[in-house]
Amino acid sequence: MRRFAWIPILTAVIIAGCAETPQQRAQRLEPLLTEAGFHQIPADTPARLELLQTSPLKMQHSLKSGKERYWFSDPYLCQCLYVGNEKSYERYQRLKAELKESEKASERAEEAGNIESQRAYDEMIVSPSGAMFYGD
Repeated sequence: MRRFAWIPILTAVIIAGCAETPQQRAQRLEPLLTEAGFHQIPADTPARLELLQTSPLKMQHSLKSGKERYWFSDPYLCQCLYVGNEKSYERYQRLKAELKESEKASERAEEAGNIESQRAYDEMIVSPSGAMFYGD
């Protein structure tokens, strides 16, 4: 059995156990909302404050004058609402999918690098006779 073979497994368990905080989620999504065309408005009225507390950090929508209206509430960072139309929502969904794919590609590249590093370590640390090399 290889020494340190448990490190990638332990790393995966630790990462899986680290849930994203609401503040981190807001920091991750708000730039996407802005880039997609959502407008930030302060939660400065009773109606907006109510929207802020209903389903925080989740996309909501309603039909107003025959058009879809979307909003995303952030009670954690900006105490505001991000408001947009159907086009901005579609752009947001596309950006979010692109970000997710990019994150997956980074994870795959990192995992491939970790496997290659482990192989290089194994080749360096074990002599052809199978004895461990302990240095000078």
